[in-house]
Parts: sequence; C-alpha cells; structure tokens
Amino acid sequence: HSQNSLSMLKTRYFDRLGLVETDLDSNPTAENLSKLIEAHVTKIPFDNLAQHGAVGGPATLDMETTAQKLLDRNRGGFCFELNGLLGEFLTQLGYKVLRAPSYIFAPDLSDFRDYPTHVVLIVTVPHDDTKWYVDVGLGEPPMQPLRLEMDTPQVTVEGMESRFVQDGENIVLQWKKSGAEWAPRLKWNREDGLRDPGPSLNDFQDNLDYVHGDHCIFAQKLVVCLLSRTRKITLAGRRLKITTPRFGPESQSTYQIVETATEAREILYREFGMPLEETKGLDLQKSASAGKEIWESM
Repeated sequence: HSQNSLSMLKTRYFDRLGLVETDLDSNPTAENLSKLIEAHVTKIPFDNLAQHGAVGGPATLDMETTAQKLLDRNRGGFCFELNGLLGEFLTQLGYKVLRAPSYIFAPDLSDFRDYPTHVVLIVTVPHDDTKWYVDVGLGEPPMQPLRLEMDTPQVTVEGMESRFVQDGENIVLQWKKSGAEWAPRLKWNREDGLRDPGPSLNDFQDNLDYVHGDHCIFAQKLVVCLLSRTRKITLAGRRLKITTPRFGPESQSTYQIVETATEAREILYREFGMPLEETKGLDLQKSASAGKEIWESM
C-alpha cells in the first residue's frame, strides 16, 4: 500500500537531498547510508513550525502528506515525520529498517522523560549483520549512522563523540562535549530494537498525539535546527543561535534576538530555505512566554 501511495518517493527524496540517484539507489551499503544521513541533516531541518501557525496543519503519520511537506514544499519536521519518511525511503532502497520508541533525556528534569516522544531507526545493510542507529529527527543527531555496539566511542564527521551503553534492559545513547563527562541523550528498550517485525509507523499514533498536546515542550516553543559539519543554526523561540565550529575548544556561539514574526520568516527563508508562503501565519506568541530553560540545550 505504502509503495503505491508514495509515488516517486525515491526520485523526490534524491532531488531534495541534492544527491544523484544512480550513485546511491541500487546499492544499499553502509557507505551510501552514511552519505544519505549527512545530506539529510544538512538539507532538511528539524522544525515544529506546524504547531506555531505555519501552513499545512499538524504533523501526521500519513507518509504521502509528510513527503509533500518535507520533499515537495521544502519544509522540515520533527522526529515522527523525519525518521518516519526516512524509514520508508530506506526500505524502498533495500535497507532493513526497525523502529524503536525512545525516551529523550531532559536536562531540565535531569532524567529521561517518562513517555516515549521519539522514534529511532535500527537499520541493517543487506548481506551484513551490523546494526546501525539512524536518527535524523533529534534536533542535533550525529551526522552519520552509529554502529550499534556497546561502550565504544564513535566520532562522526562533524566531531561529535557518541557511544552506547547498556543500562538494565535499556540502550542509552550518550555524547561527550569537549571537556565534559559522558551525558545521556536518549534511551530505548533493547528488546524493542530487536523485535522483528517491529512496530509500523502507524503504531506511533499515540506518541504523536502526546507530542501535539499543550503540555508538551513542542507546543510551548518554536524550534528549527539545521546542521553542517562546521555549523549549527537554531531558531529557538525568539533566539537565533549560530555555533561554529560545532565542537572542540574553538567552538563559539553567536546570538541574535528576533523581534517579529516577519523577521523570523525572513530568517527561515534565508537560513533554512523555507519558502515564505509556508510560514504565513507564523506565531511567536507562545514562544515568547515559554521559559528559556525549555530549549537551553538547543
């Protein structure tokens, strides 16, 4: 069913990522997977603008609607859209994809959130048993797939240092900022990452409904994030933050306060490639009243 409804998905996706289909299409390898993930986080922003007045209504698990938004209309999305559509794409390319509901670590709570508001992809390349953690929906995910092995630090192209540790029945993704200790980012139940066949995307409807609730941080503050190897740019509420380089002792951030929705729309167009017609109706009111600790980590 999804094959038919997602017409021309591969062509549209390669177009959006600025990649040449012939190089990558018929050859699902770890190296090609890595190219796809880096292009994805560089080209398609993380954003929750749908909850702040942007065109097109709330996020949905309907993948053709999501494909139109992310691929045809040059928008971004959040984890269920980004990882959801990527999972469809990778499946069509011949990768094996499992989905695991995940719990995000919340610095403001110093603990994991008590509900799985995230989904990660566990991807296997054909004829190879290695499992890869793939995530383009975390805001600031690693720019390449991570080999799913425990206690092994892995450094991705942008300089991010990550590792997985097992904690009881959970697998925890940690990262290490320069000079700091290992810190948790998210976790999922190990069994959920092994269950085959795992849940389909439609099984995440309750999770999506939860993220749409007014209590959820997504409803409270607008956030848009785009990455490259050397630069991270984030619009969080009324604050534009640019960090470059992203890691290491030279890393520096600059900040700019955004006064009006018009100014925000200009920034979204100029810095994130979002057409102005997509951000008509953008509303910064909720963001203005949200506590700043909500997105401090962004």
